[in-house]
This record gives sequence, structure tokens and C-alpha cells, in this order.
Amino acid sequence: TVLVTDRDQGWRSLPVGSPQQVLPGLLIYRFTHSIYYANTELLLEQVVDLAKGAKPPLSWFCISSAAIDDVDFTAAATLRTVHDTLKKLGIRLVFAEVSYDVRAKLDRYRLTALLGKDAFFETITGVVDAYGHKAQESGKEDLERRSPVLG
Repeated sequence: TVLVTDRDQGWRSLPVGSPQQVLPGLLIYRFTHSIYYANTELLLEQVVDLAKGAKPPLSWFCISSAAIDDVDFTAAATLRTVHDTLKKLGIRLVFAEVSYDVRAKLDRYRLTALLGKDAFFETITGVVDAYGHKAQESGKEDLERRSPVLG
């Protein structure tokens, strides 16, 4: 599912076919199963379809991991492919709500080293806040680059 904000309930899930963004450039995708050899193709397909079809184009793709309670070796390889595919598209992969056990496996599979420790957030709100801050900084930098120096 894709998560979006809801004024009354905080967060709401939509089908993957409704790729709405929380903020322009930020999509939050919730995979609702353990990731293992039998469903890695589905994960990869959905992530790539969402990323390529996003309007406006994405800057960050967040996998909300609250429902993921296990990641096997095949899943780790698929997550590397997800990272590499998104990176080629100019999209940063981040995670929210990763359990302690899953995070330990991601560390063991060296995915934390690949993504960076700053790609993991305790909450979805933490992702949204960090993305908003980063987007605000980028907007200021773009504005400063475009503005003529007065003097």
C-alpha cells in the first residue's frame, strides 16, 4: 500500500495503484509482509513501477517497515537492487519503523552500510520531517544559485 496523510486519522493506506505522495517528491510505501524469496519480485516490481510513474518525480522513496518481521538473504539482494535502481533514477531509499530484529539482519547483510545510518527513521513522521527540512534547504540553495548577487 501507499501511505498518505489524513486530516482526521493521521495516516491512511491506499492501493499501490494510487501512487499519491505525502509531500511532492516523497512517497511512502508499506510492504505488509516479511520479505523473502517468494515475494521479492513483487516488492521490486511495485517499487520500480511507483518510482517510474511518480508525478512529480520522486526525491525520496520510503519503505514503511512496521509489518516486516523478517528479511532473508534473497530479500537482502533484492533490496540492494531496489537501492541501485532508485539511485540511478536520482531517488534516495529510506526506511521507517524497522524493528530491532530486522535492523540487525539489515546490518548483517551490510544494507545499513550501503544506505547509510541516516536512511533509517523511527517513525513515518520522522521521515516526513527530515524530507521537508531537506527540501527546504534544497529550495534555499536553488534560490541562492539563481539569484543575482546584489552589490
